Amino acid sequence: MNWYKNSQQEPQEGPESLGDQIFQHHGVWQYPFNLVQKSNTEGWFINWYDSQGGIPDIDSVNIGDKVADQSLNMTPYWEVNFVDSDKGIIFLNPIEPNPFVSGVGAGGKEITEWDMEVFSGEYEDKRTDQVLQSIQEGIVADPNDVAYILKGTVPLQMGPNGAQGGWYSPREVNYNRGGKEGMRPEDIMIMDAKSLQKLGFAVPIAALNGTMDLYDWKDYVQSNGSGDPKESYQSEGENYEDPRTSAQFVLNHVQPSIKHRNYSALLEKFDRNPSKELRSMPYNEKNYNEKWDSYKRGEMVNRKLEPLVKQVTASIADMTHPSQNKINFDRYWYLKENAIQTAEKFKWMDVLKKFENSYDKTNRKYVAIAYSRMGNKNGIEQMIGKERDEETKREMEYWLKEAGKK
Repeated sequence: MNWYKNSQQEPQEGPESLGDQIFQHHGVWQYPFNLVQKSNTEGWFINWYDSQGGIPDIDSVNIGDKVADQSLNMTPYWEVNFVDSDKGIIFLNPIEPNPFVSGVGAGGKEITEWDMEVFSGEYEDKRTDQVLQSIQEGIVADPNDVAYILKGTVPLQMGPNGAQGGWYSPREVNYNRGGKEGMRPEDIMIMDAKSLQKLGFAVPIAALNGTMDLYDWKDYVQSNGSGDPKESYQSEGENYEDPRTSAQFVLNHVQPSIKHRNYSALLEKFDRNPSKELRSMPYNEKNYNEKWDSYKRGEMVNRKLEPLVKQVTASIADMTHPSQNKINFDRYWYLKENAIQTAEKFKWMDVLKKFENSYDKTNRKYVAIAYSRMGNKNGIEQMIGKERDEETKREMEYWLKEAGKK
């Protein structure tokens, strides 16, 4: 049974079917654009036995009938030129504004060779092979690196506007891989979570047992669960309420997103951001400004946690992901950026010094900016002397001048 029939109600027979009603009112049959096929010998066609789409009865289709995409838009993109009921084949001719005729998609985008690669299936094979090769070479770091091959992904496909898809969305069972196999969104989430776990990724407990909100899961896969340490993101052993547990995840876990959100959780316990408190209070501009100004000055901190946070922040400077030398990229650059900003805020000059030789040039630039704001001209001069990237060196020279104005 094909994926489209699995994700839609079975077409009703007779004149009262939805497909018949649409044809009677709009003069078009609806059929998913991306499921239209092309043969080098027979041209464009619909394999109706494989996927009925919005055509409930092949015997109702006649030569000259128009076919639109299966969407709310009734714009016809095809015209029927022959119907072979015995074989279940409806032969088509593309008509304007079909991008295969006009060379331009519905939104005005020019159709390129890349779009044609997507239509032929060549891109799908290439993209899938790239992901599998990355896994084999050990250069994947977070779930989004492998998301394209998951059940919840809508694969790239050809539509009226050219190539479309490529995103992760477990709820879109009409279009994603799992939907093609008749899976429910919740089943897709559970299977994808287990697949990620088998690949060595830490995944939310709630996703594995099926209790995680589908929108949260979608965001988790797309963002890798970085940033805001949501309770639903917690994998086995994580506990954002315990600073020492968060610290251990930052120090010992290899996954960049796990490190980053646990560092964020640790900072929240150390340097209390007033946003959550303010959201629960009636708006008062003076009160809001005072709270934020106090936070920016570092006056809302738990000093008992400072030794732990400082030690973890300093340790981040020395972290190297196993894939770094293979891909010439620091997977922990964002974590280090956050650590540099923390060290600057609390004027931990000795910690900042540890980041001077960061692998990522933007991280090195941010150290120079922090030094400039703190009036450490000597620190910037030493960094300029050993900087290997000319553009970064010029930016450091600018911040050296700015430091001289203080």
